[in-house]
Amino acid sequence: MNGTANSFAFKLNDCGCCEGLAASTPGEIANRPGLDAIVYRVGSHSEFLNSMLAQLSSQRFPTLAALRTRDEDDFSLALLDAWATVADVLTFYQERIANESFLSTATERRSLLDQARLIGYELRPGVAASTFLAFTLEQAPGAPTSAQIRIGTKMQSVPGPDEKPQTFETVEEIEARSAWNSLPAKATEFVLPRFGDTTIYLQGSSLNLKPGDTILLVGEEREKDAGSERWDCRQVSRIECNFELDRTKITLDRGLGEIIPHVEPAAKNPKVYALRLRTALFGSNAPDWRAMPDSVKAAYVGWTAAERVPLSYAEWPDFNIAAISDPPTTAATGTGLYAEFYEGINFSQRKLSRTDAQVDFDWGSGKPAPEINADAFSVRWTGWVQPSSTDRYTFYTVSDDGVRLWVDGRLLIDNWTDHPPTENSGSIALSAGRKYDVKLEYYERGGEARIQLRWSASSVPKAVIPQSRLYPRDIHTVQLEGVHSQILRDSWLLLSNPEYQELYRVASVAEDARVNFTLSSKTMRLALQGENLRERFNERLRGTAVFAQSEELPMAEQPIHTPVSGKFVELARPVEGLLPGRLLVVSGVDTVSGKQVSEVVTLQDTGPSAAATKLNFTTTLQHIFRRESVVIHANVCRGTHGETVQEVLGSGSADQPFQRFTLRQSPLTYVSASNPSGAESTLRIHVDELEWHEVPTLYGRKQTERVFVTQTSDEGRTTVKFGDGRTGARLPKGRENVRATYRKGIGLDGLVQAGQLSLLMTRPLGVKSVVNPLRASGAADRESLEDARGNAPLTVLTLDRIVSLLDYENFTRAYAGIAKSHATWTGSGRTRRVFLTVAGPHAAAIKSLEQPYENLLSALNRAGDPNVRFCVKSFRDVPFRIVGTFRVAADHVPERVKAAVDAALLAHFSFEARSFGQSVTLSEVVAVVQNVPGVLMVDVDDIVRLTGGGLISGRLLAAMPEGELAAELLTLASTQLDTLQVTL
Repeated sequence: MNGTANSFAFKLNDCGCCEGLAASTPGEIANRPGLDAIVYRVGSHSEFLNSMLAQLSSQRFPTLAALRTRDEDDFSLALLDAWATVADVLTFYQERIANESFLSTATERRSLLDQARLIGYELRPGVAASTFLAFTLEQAPGAPTSAQIRIGTKMQSVPGPDEKPQTFETVEEIEARSAWNSLPAKATEFVLPRFGDTTIYLQGSSLNLKPGDTILLVGEEREKDAGSERWDCRQVSRIECNFELDRTKITLDRGLGEIIPHVEPAAKNPKVYALRLRTALFGSNAPDWRAMPDSVKAAYVGWTAAERVPLSYAEWPDFNIAAISDPPTTAATGTGLYAEFYEGINFSQRKLSRTDAQVDFDWGSGKPAPEINADAFSVRWTGWVQPSSTDRYTFYTVSDDGVRLWVDGRLLIDNWTDHPPTENSGSIALSAGRKYDVKLEYYERGGEARIQLRWSASSVPKAVIPQSRLYPRDIHTVQLEGVHSQILRDSWLLLSNPEYQELYRVASVAEDARVNFTLSSKTMRLALQGENLRERFNERLRGTAVFAQSEELPMAEQPIHTPVSGKFVELARPVEGLLPGRLLVVSGVDTVSGKQVSEVVTLQDTGPSAAATKLNFTTTLQHIFRRESVVIHANVCRGTHGETVQEVLGSGSADQPFQRFTLRQSPLTYVSASNPSGAESTLRIHVDELEWHEVPTLYGRKQTERVFVTQTSDEGRTTVKFGDGRTGARLPKGRENVRATYRKGIGLDGLVQAGQLSLLMTRPLGVKSVVNPLRASGAADRESLEDARGNAPLTVLTLDRIVSLLDYENFTRAYAGIAKSHATWTGSGRTRRVFLTVAGPHAAAIKSLEQPYENLLSALNRAGDPNVRFCVKSFRDVPFRIVGTFRVAADHVPERVKAAVDAALLAHFSFEARSFGQSVTLSEVVAVVQNVPGVLMVDVDDIVRLTGGGLISGRLLAAMPEGELAAELLTLASTQLDTLQVTL
C-alpha cells in the first residue's frame, strides 16, 4: 500500500477450461513497481472468443466435432460470443476493483477514505484561516477608556469581486485601551545645534519668514556671560513649510559655529529669534564733515573769529556710537560692576560672569561660586564709577592675595604678589557726575580669600563704594534713528559691520530726541549690555547696521531619518500598562519595496526613553520601515475563520448502541493545533449539561467513558457517533438532551486580504472598529486525492514520533496547513541542527508568530528528540522568466498554440510541480514547449531569475538551505510569458 502496486505473474485458471489451441487466455499478468495503474485482466472479448472457438476443434470435446460451421450468425457461435462478452465485462470490473485496492492506484475518493481508515488515517478536513485583529476604541469625551475583547467576538469581511463575506471570531481574550489604539513611532527628536548645521526646524507653519531674514541662535551661555561667543547670527536662504505637521524648516546661508577661532553653537537651552527690525544709528546719514563750509565747522566746535587754526577732524567731533562720558548728572542709578571669574591666577579660563553690586567679599576658605575652585582663581571687575562731587578721591583695596586697580586708565594700586590681608591705596582727581572707567583685578592662590574696594574724599567718608555709584562695563548707551516701540527691554540687539558682529541685551528703552551733526530727529535711546562696543563700533557709526526686535521662534524637533528596524521601537509618547508577552502589530512602509507592510511581534518589556516609551521585542523586525510611516497596534488578538453555531442534535436513547447524529451546518471548522495532525475540531457536545469528549476511535474505550467519534462524508457533512456501552458509554435517555456547539467555515475562502475584516458583528462596549492589518493565513482546503496518496503512509512511517531526518520531513509534510517540506542537516556553531523548509498551500508563506507556525514548532518539540536542535523557515519563492521564440506549424492557429504553450509551461513549472532546490534546465524548457501540438521548433534565448542571475552551463540553479536562509523554489512568473514570441 506504500504507493506501488504489487507485481505478480501467475495463472488464475487451474482447470484449463479457458485454454484453447491458441492458448491466448488466460493471459499472463505482470506489473512493475511504481505504476499509477495496474493491469489485472486475463483477457479481452476477442481473446476469450478465439479461445472458445479453438476448443471446438479440440479432441477433448469429440461431441462437438460435427459442429463444423464457423459462421457468426450461427446460434452456437452466437452463444460463445455472448459468453466472451460476459468474461470481458467481469475481467474489466475485476481490474477496476484491483486498482481500488491499492492506495497509489485507487481513483475513487471512497476507496481512499476506507484504505486510509485501515491505518487510522482520516483525510484531513482542512484548516480554518487565522489572522491578527487590531481593535480601535472610542476616544470621544465620556467614552470608556478600556474594554474587554472576549473570545467569540465576531466580525465579517467586506467581500471583493466574486467573493462572499467571511466570518471570523476571536479565539483569545484581551484587555484593550483607547490609549493603545495606534501608537506612532518616534519620528522626531530635539537635537542640540551642532557645529556646521545649516538647517533649523521651527514650530508653526506661518512664521512670517522670508529668505534674507536674520535669525539669531543664543542660549544660556550668552545670557549669563556677556563675553561668551557661543551664539550665532545667520541669514535665511530657504524656507520649507509643512502645514500638515505645523512645522517650518529653514536653511541658513552658512553653517553654525566659527572655524577660526573655533566656536561651538549654543548648547544650554538654545533659543531661536527672528530679528524683525533692521535700522541704523542716529547720525549714520549725517553729511560729510569735510564738505562742510568753514563757517559751519567753526560754529559747530565753538571757534572765535580770531581762531584760524585749520581743523584736522576726519568726521564730526564726537561722531561715535557711545560717548566717552554721559551727560553730567548727580542722579545715581548704578547697578554694580561687571565681574568675570577665571580658573587659575592668570585669567586663563573664564568660568562665570555676573554683576556684583559692590566689591566687598570675604570668602574665607570657601568658594565664590559652586563652579569656582576654593583656591587658584582670579576675578576681574570692570565698569564705571561716578563720583557725587568734584574732589580728589582716594581708593583703597583690602586683599589676600594679589590686587591691581585702574581708574580712568591710570594704575592706582599694583600689589600683584601673594600676601596676607593688606590695605593698598591710590588717589586721583574726579569731577562730579562724570563716569570714569574702573578695572579691578584680583587673584587668590590659596588659604583665605578676601577682596574689598573702598573710597574717600573731603566730602565723602571712607566706605565701600556703594552700588548706586558703580555701573557695569557692559552697559552702553546708543541712539537709533526714529522711534521703534517694538524694541522691548531684555530683548536682543545685534550690531554688525562688514568686519565684525556683536550681540547685546537691551537693558533699558526710552524715546528721545537729538539734534546733532546738522540733524534733528526723534530717536530711541537704548542701554545695551555687552562688550566691545567702543572697541569695535565706536568709530564705525556710518558702517554699522542694527538688527533688533527679537521675536522668539520655538524650536521644533527634527525628523529622525534612520529607519525603524531591529528589536525595539521608541514611541512618540509615553504609554503605560503594556505587559510582556502582548502581541503587537507593526505597520508601515517598507524602505526596500516602498509598499505598506505589517508584521507581528511579541513585546518583551518596556523601558523609558526620555519623554516617551521604548518597546523591546522578543524577535528582530523582519522589515525595515520608514520611520514616519510606522504605527503600532497594541489592541491585538488572534482570530480564526468560522462562525459559532449552537443546535440541538436530538434525544438520547439508552437502548440504542452507537447512536448517530449529523450536524445540520457544514463544513465543520477545524483550527490549527499543536497535535500530530495539525488540526483540531471546534465541535463541543453536551449531554444533560455534561460535556462529552471527542476521541480518534471508540476501540479500547471503557463502558463509562463519555466519548464520541466523528466522521466527515465526501460531501463535507459531519456525523457524530457515540458508544454502545462496551466501547464508550451509551447516550442517556432524555428529550432533546444532546446539544452541539461548533463553528462552521473552513478552507481557502478564509484567506481574506489585509484590511478586509472591518465589519463588527459583535460590538463590545467602547469598541469603535476592527481591522486585520495582515492577510489571513494558514488555511487549507479538504485534502485532495493526490495529497492523500502521499500523506496517508507518512503517518505509518512516523507513528507520530520523529527519529530520523526523513521523519522530520514526513511529519511536517503530513501536518495540516503544510503543502511542501524539506529537511536537511545544517551547521549551527559547533553543532548541527535540522533545517526544515516549509511552504503552505498554493505557495503560501509560513510566518513566525502565526498560529500554524507556533503549533508546528510545538508538535515537533513533543514528537522529536529534545536533544536535537531544529529550525523551521518558510521557503524562498524565486520566480523566473523565459526569453525565446518558437515557430508554429502550418495550418495551426498561432494564438491557440501560444495559449497551449503558456499553459504547458505554467503547469510544468508551477508550485505544485516543483521541489525545493530543484533547478530548471534549458533542455527541460525546450522539451515542454516542443511537446505542445502545433509547435514546429523552439529557440530559447535565456532563462533568467527575476531577482538576478541566469543560466549556468544550461541550468538555472536554486539554492538549498544555507545559514539562516531557507531553500529556494523556482516557479515561472506568468507576467513574463509575453516575452515568448510567435513567428510564422
